[in-house]
Amino acid sequence: MLRAKIDDLKRQIIQYSDHVEKMIEKSIRGLVSQNEGLLKSVIKEDEDKANMLELELDRTCTTVIAQYQPMGKELRTV
Repeated sequence: MLRAKIDDLKRQIIQYSDHVEKMIEKSIRGLVSQNEGLLKSVIKEDEDKANMLELELDRTCTTVIAQYQPMGKELRTV
């Protein structure tokens, strides 16, 4: 069961990093093309989702540590 939770945590990290990578790409496109609307959408929409994903990651880590009390390598992974 702990392994499944760690796998879920890894999936969430990949989802978060993918979103942040897209935010960076969108920001660069907005800067290069001087598209203020694109830049504002990164701040208003994408940033909110990134914050939500980060909080979800924090909750998952806290829950895994509290429920399973991992030790050693598993704790370092979490």
